[in-house]
Amino acid sequence: MSGRLACVLVLCAALAGAQPASSTRRVIRPAGAPADRPYSPGVMVGKTLYISGQLGVPGSGATPADLKAQTRQAMDGIGTVLKAAGLGYEHLVKCQVYLASMDDYSAMNEVYGSYFTDRVPARTTVQALPNPSRVRSVAASSASGASMP
Repeated sequence: MSGRLACVLVLCAALAGAQPASSTRRVIRPAGAPADRPYSPGVMVGKTLYISGQLGVPGSGATPADLKAQTRQAMDGIGTVLKAAGLGYEHLVKCQVYLASMDDYSAMNEVYGSYFTDRVPARTTVQALPNPSRVRSVAASSASGASMP
């Protein structure tokens, strides 16, 4: 990966089914998450949680150079929002991963897969434009209170 940037963005979604227009909308903001941003870390609508994209960069400090560390950072960000909503990785049903280079697929996939035991979400992985983070972002949606095998 000499001299190039690789980014990963994982967007995950779990849908509990169609929600009536009158479903309650609740912002999920984990402890310590910035409140002055023009987005919500998570939004619960009915039994569906929509999670904003998570970068493979820490909240402060330098971006880890290692793709695996960046993937862990992004996935841990998803986990923080899931936990704040009372959910876990097993509730995720759809993820989207954006890599700066598909050459990084194997390293990202190894770390990503370690977050799931029995049930894994559907996933799409594509190449995207690079930024300073090799792990571009991870975002997710998940179902709560739904019966899941």
